[in-house]
Amino acid sequence: VDVELSQLKVIKANNFRGADELKYFLARFNGISSIESETFFQAPKLKFILLQFNQISNIHAQAFKGLDVLEALYLDDNRITTLSEYTLDYLPSLLHFSMSFNNLTSIPNNLFMKTTRLETLNLGHNLLQHFNETQFNSLPNLERVHLDHNNFKKLDLVACKSSEINVDGNDLEVIELNKWTKKI
Repeated sequence: VDVELSQLKVIKANNFRGADELKYFLARFNGISSIESETFFQAPKLKFILLQFNQISNIHAQAFKGLDVLEALYLDDNRITTLSEYTLDYLPSLLHFSMSFNNLTSIPNNLFMKTTRLETLNLGHNLLQHFNETQFNSLPNLERVHLDHNNFKKLDLVACKSSEINVDGNDLEVIELNKWTKKI
């Protein structure tokens, strides 16, 4: 379903009644402000959700409950400041997660605990100052990490096995990678 540029303000669970075969939901460039609990529960075969360029500031901890096969979630260019540590718990098949250009100030310690298949993580262009090094412990398949243009002074990425890590645009003084430390 493509509802881009549709002036959509709200999405609710009952919007997906009878959508049990839906695989793609594209809702970029709307005015959506929040994602409620179990919003997509009636669309269990969703694989791809695009919610970029909206006004999302609130995501309920169980917003993505029931999306066991979701592979890609894009929430870029919104107004998100915080996430619950349970936000991604219902997404065991997630491969690509992007939240660039938001107002995130922190990432909950266990946010990625159940997304063990994650390959791409984009948290660039936020207000992040701290990223717990244990975040990567449950992400053995992570290939690309974007933490660019945040407010990091120190980053410990020793546990990150990614082959591509972008941290430009930060005020880094210390970065720890692959068991070596570089003072900048």
